[in-house]
Amino acid sequence: MIHAVLADDEPMILRGLRKLIPWEALGIQIVGEAWTGRGLLELVEKERPSLVVTDISMPDGTGIDVLKEIGRLGYGAKVIFISAYQEFSYAKEALALGAVDYLIKPIEKELLLSAVTRALSLLKEESEERQTKSKLAQYEQMDRKTKLEELFDRLIEGDIRIEEAEEKLRLFGHRFTYPRFSVMLLEPEPQKTDIRWGEHERRLLLFAIGNMTEEVVAREAAIVLFRKGDRLCVVINHRQAASVKALASEVVVHAAGFLKIALSAGIGEEQSGVEGIRRAYRTAAEALNRSFFADGGAVVCWAEENWESRASVKELGEARDRVLQAVLKKRPRPAARDKRGVVGEDRAPRRRRQGKGGAGRLRNACGMGGRLGADRHRGSGRRASAAFGQAAKLRQIPAIEGVYA
Repeated sequence: MIHAVLADDEPMILRGLRKLIPWEALGIQIVGEAWTGRGLLELVEKERPSLVVTDISMPDGTGIDVLKEIGRLGYGAKVIFISAYQEFSYAKEALALGAVDYLIKPIEKELLLSAVTRALSLLKEESEERQTKSKLAQYEQMDRKTKLEELFDRLIEGDIRIEEAEEKLRLFGHRFTYPRFSVMLLEPEPQKTDIRWGEHERRLLLFAIGNMTEEVVAREAAIVLFRKGDRLCVVINHRQAASVKALASEVVVHAAGFLKIALSAGIGEEQSGVEGIRRAYRTAAEALNRSFFADGGAVVCWAEENWESRASVKELGEARDRVLQAVLKKRPRPAARDKRGVVGEDRAPRRRRQGKGGAGRLRNACGMGGRLGADRHRGSGRRASAAFGQAAKLRQIPAIEGVYA
């Protein structure tokens, strides 16, 4: 309903205005009446009506004064003036200030209805214009947000020069408030118990986590958040002394409490400047990968981990290959007897017997049994790799032919 107020210093005129046209049928509710200019101004400030029908000349202020005040306060109400005198100067000033119409008493029903209908039409047009502007602003904001996310995605992948990225940020009107940058990666624990957990559900879950993260982190820092596969990447621009780990821990706790999921977080090395964002992301990924060895809901900071004391995957693979090559190369060859009973070398054995000495224990420890002793031209690298899982036990077996001596 459109709210309206009526004002006139003659009570009879006010009663006539109420009965002259079907206000409610037009979608209008009369929320108050005034008898003076000051009273009308107070009523307008209190009720914020969209339509004002008032006498142009009243005690304690004129309708012109009220119209000026409405314009100054930016209320946007439509005003219809009524008067007992056909004062051209009044009418000219009223229309110049934005009045919808100027009616002469006694008021004719058709003229008042026409003026009110025109006022409603103007209100509707203005409302639609405001809605259109609001939608355009939302679309512009969404487009800006999408472009900003794409820009930061290219930054962490190294697909854009720093100078170009800084220029695009300037064009977007995006300014960084704080001197430091960190990257937080968030990954929910897979929902293995629910067969209905598909891409749509994961997208909704990441959307909910993103909203929650923005609410928590935005209190302390400026952020850019976007999806990276099954993870959320949060680029955080923060103060020097800000605790990104505390913010991540709060997000993880909220995820467990409100979303009932275990959420792991990896926090990368803190950087200064846009040029450090890529390294911040890479170190955050390393930290998050290490959360695999922790319980669900872990927060791992790259800066707090001891990276020097642990071998890389490449180093472990090379060590495995060296051990297997040494074992196969130094494996003892069993002796065989010829028809004359002379001990000699078995040059083409079909199957080697399982040894009872150190070599036999080595094969047992590696889980290979007698099959690892098969002809080395038929040996399986796949079985040897599987056997390497027991390599830690080799140290408990006596050294064999210099392999571990």
